[in-house]
Amino acid sequence: GQDPVRVNDAILFADELVSDGTADVDLQIALTRLLRLGPRPAFDRAIEVLRDSVIARPGRFDISLMLIDALQETGQYDEAREYLQQVRRRRDEASPQAQRLMSALLAGQGDVGGMVEISCDIAAETNDVFDALQCVNALLMDGQGREADAMLAKLHADPDRPIQVDLAYARR
Repeated sequence: GQDPVRVNDAILFADELVSDGTADVDLQIALTRLLRLGPRPAFDRAIEVLRDSVIARPGRFDISLMLIDALQETGQYDEAREYLQQVRRRRDEASPQAQRLMSALLAGQGDVGGMVEISCDIAAETNDVFDALQCVNALLMDGQGREADAMLAKLHADPDRPIQVDLAYARR
């Protein structure tokens, strides 16, 4: 495990630089990760740092997604929804990795339709079998069993399919 004294010293050092505005974005992110390990007051400070970082760097998807995740984890779903809507409007600029996380965060908000849209768009863009399986899972969560089964049958028809396709197919 982590030495609590050393973690606390790192937090105090980084927080001082973040508070006086001299920290770069990497130090801000490191601070929020350290704070999220601690008790609720530290978590609240992590959210505060992330909010400030999102304002200063609105184009950074990673920071926005970290903020949304932290807000969801602390039950602040209304604020998380607002940030998620902002990020979704710029979705085309995001990497597939950021879009995958966005899809998971939409599920965390209970927006299964949004999760289906993004995960199935990613699958269509990447032609990756694992992205396709995510789309299948999203479709199933949304009650679209017929569409999911059709996609799964197409994946299962590939003789070079990975074992995960067989497992998903067997579960259906």
